Amino acid sequence: MSELPTGWENTCLKEVCNVIRGITFPASAKEDKLLDSNVCCLRTTNIQREIGWDNIYFISREYVKRQEQFVQIGDILMSMANSYELVGKVAIARQVPFPTAFGAFLAAIRPTPRIYGKFLFHLLRTNRVQELLRVGSSQTVNIANISAKTLSEIEIHLPPLAEQKRIADKIDTLQAAVDSCRARLDKVPSLINRFRQSVLAAATSGALTEDWRQENQLAAPIDFEDIARIRSEKKCTDGKNKKNVKAAITPQEVESDHFLSLPTSWRRATIDQITSSIKDGPHFSPAYVTDGIPFISGGNIRPEGIDFSNTKFISPELHFELSKRCKPELNDILYTKGGTTGIARVNTEQREFNVWVHVAILRLVSVEKIIPFFIQHALNSPSGYSQSQLYTRGVGNQDLGLTRMNKIIIGIPPTAEQLEIVRRVDALFAIADKLEASLATARKRVEQLTPAILAQAFRGELVAQDPSDEPASALLARITDATVPKPKRTIRKAA
Repeated sequence: MSELPTGWENTCLKEVCNVIRGITFPASAKEDKLLDSNVCCLRTTNIQREIGWDNIYFISREYVKRQEQFVQIGDILMSMANSYELVGKVAIARQVPFPTAFGAFLAAIRPTPRIYGKFLFHLLRTNRVQELLRVGSSQTVNIANISAKTLSEIEIHLPPLAEQKRIADKIDTLQAAVDSCRARLDKVPSLINRFRQSVLAAATSGALTEDWRQENQLAAPIDFEDIARIRSEKKCTDGKNKKNVKAAITPQEVESDHFLSLPTSWRRATIDQITSSIKDGPHFSPAYVTDGIPFISGGNIRPEGIDFSNTKFISPELHFELSKRCKPELNDILYTKGGTTGIARVNTEQREFNVWVHVAILRLVSVEKIIPFFIQHALNSPSGYSQSQLYTRGVGNQDLGLTRMNKIIIGIPPTAEQLEIVRRVDALFAIADKLEASLATARKRVEQLTPAILAQAFRGELVAQDPSDEPASALLARITDATVPKPKRTIRKAA
C-alpha cells in the first residue's frame, strides 16, 4: 500500500499482540479422556476454518508450565509447523469448552488493547500475510516452520480502533454470505448425481422412451433364440457343449418389481446370456515399469470414461503375455469387480492397455443387436448397481466374482429402442455436464470472494472512514505511555 488511509499507522505485529508458543510432551503422555488431572491439547489438525473439537486428546496438567499457555477466548491459534501450503493457517477461539493448551507446532496469538481481536484474525488470513509467513518459513523435509520472530516482525497497516471494529464486523457479515453461498453450492453435486441416477432409472425401466414406443409399436423385440445361437457358436466352437444355449428368462423367474413391470417388447436376460466371454485380469501384481503399457485397476474405471492420469505401467512383453488370457477390445465393457464394485464403462480407447484382477472384461454376443452403451447404462443404473452390491462378497477386500456377476439381470429393449435410449441419456447427461462445468466456475468465483474482501478491507476501502475516530498513532502512543512505568520521586529529608 503506497499511501495509507487517513488515521492509519504502519506498525508490526509484535507491537499489537503477544505470541505464545505451545507446550512439549512425550507421545506416551496422550490420554483419550478428560480427567481432573489433565487438559485438552490442540494440534495442527484442529486448526480448520474454526477450531475442531471433535478429534482431540488430553495430556497431564504438569506439562503446562505457564498460565499463558492455556487457550483463552479470542486467542488466534496459528499452525507454526506444517506443509508449505498449510503453514500459517489460523483459527480463532470463539469458545473453550474445557481447560485447553496447545502443542509445540501451534502458537497462540493474543491481541493487546492496541488491536481488535477479530480484526487481527482477518488480517492474518490475508494473502499478503500468509505469503509473508510462508516465504519467511524455514524448510525441512516436507515441513515448513515459522519462527515467532518472523511472525512478530511482519509489518501491518493499523487503522483507528473504531474503524478496526467496523472492518471486522463488515468482513464477518460478508463472510457469512460467502459461507451460505458455498453451502448451497456444496449441495449441487448430490443433486446432479440424483438427476443422473433418475435418468438411468427411467431409461432402464422403459419410462424414458414411453412416447417413442407409442410411435414405434412395430419395433421388433430382441430374438433371444438367435442371441443364444450366436453365443453358443462363440463359446462352443465344437458344437458339443449345448448347455451354453440359453434363452431369455421369463417374468416368472424374476422377483424384482422393476423387472416385472417392464414393457412387453422388452426381454429379461442375465449378463451370462448376453456375453460371449467374461474374464478378469491377472490375479497377481505384475512387475511395473516407469513407462510402457498402461495397467488399469478398478479405481481407473468411471462411468464417464477411463482415467489414465494415475495408472501404473507394464512392459510390452508382459502385456503381450497377459493379452493371451484377456485383452480389452473396442466395445468391450469394463466392469469393476474389486474395490468399488459395480461400475461399468464401454471401452472406446484406441490405445493399448491391460487390466488387473479388479476389472472384468465383458464381451457382448453381438454389438449390433445389443448396444454396449445401453448395457453400460443398465449396469450403472440403480437396479444394476444394487444387484452388483447384492452379489459382492467380503468386507475389507470386496469382490464381485465372475460367477456371481453372471446372475445380474438386465431388461433388454428392441435394438432400435436401445439406440434411442442411449441418444436420450447422452443428451440429458450433457445437460448435467454443463451444470457441473457451471458449478466449477461458480465455486472458483466463490473461493475468490474471501481474498478479495480481505484485500479490499485492508486497503481501507471496505467501510467508510470517520474523521472523529482516534488515529491509530494516537492510540499506540496513549497505550504505550500508559504502560511505561513512571520514575519514582525522590523525597529529600529535611536538614
